[in-house]
Amino acid sequence: MLGLVVAGGAVAAPPTDDRALVEEYRRDLEDRFTNTVGMEFVYLRPGRFVMGSAGEGAEPDEQPAHEVTVGRGFYLGVTEVTQAQFTAVMGYNPSLFQDPDRPVEKVAWLEAAEFVRKLNEKEGTTRYALPTEIEWEYACRAGADTAWYWGDAFDDRFAWGRANAEGQTHPVATRLPNAWGLHDMAGNVSEWCADLYGLYPGSSMEPPAVDEHPTYVTRGGSWASREPDLRCANRSRLWHHYRLSLTGFRVKALPLGEPAR
Repeated sequence: MLGLVVAGGAVAAPPTDDRALVEEYRRDLEDRFTNTVGMEFVYLRPGRFVMGSAGEGAEPDEQPAHEVTVGRGFYLGVTEVTQAQFTAVMGYNPSLFQDPDRPVEKVAWLEAAEFVRKLNEKEGTTRYALPTEIEWEYACRAGADTAWYWGDAFDDRFAWGRANAEGQTHPVATRLPNAWGLHDMAGNVSEWCADLYGLYPGSSMEPPAVDEHPTYVTRGGSWASREPDLRCANRSRLWHHYRLSLTGFRVKALPLGEPAR
């Protein structure tokens, strides 16, 4: 048996004749990995944060602010899924602003879910999924409790929005990252989450009307968003079949060996 040494001792690994699996275990003990289609992931450790907003300018569906615990660590894509990565898995590119290095857009929630399914199939795993809304805001804030993840004053070095994007998307990772190394958590394209849209516990809003088409949460704002709509707490929703040039997604990955959620 080959032992992989980490802080605190050795971790058992598969037999030496299964080199590919050994390499997977070694990779998963690190903070980052890159998958077979070039998607880079960073590990986010468990923690707590205050979700939502109670400050000036908070939207009704961002309230009440409430403490949330993220009990299990997970990996998250360093960038939004690019057009090149989407094409490598799905075989087509639906985007309006064609460029392999820009985020894929004009992609419905149903297509994002199908991308995840095919990516899992391609890599022979069940580890990939869309992030939940809780996971998304936790990752976006990266430990910050300010309006934007860089502070309480807008700074367009971190985000492509209405004021600086010139009416289009831009290549991923061309704005500064947040404290956990994630790019474009504000702006460029808004991002689908795994969750159906709903109100926070204790909200004073009327529940959303029931519709024959499910509405899923989108987060982060886009190239067309005003500065307030790029805040960490800002929420939006779309029907699951809508395909807009404002909307893309990023993917999470569970650590190897953990059951799929």
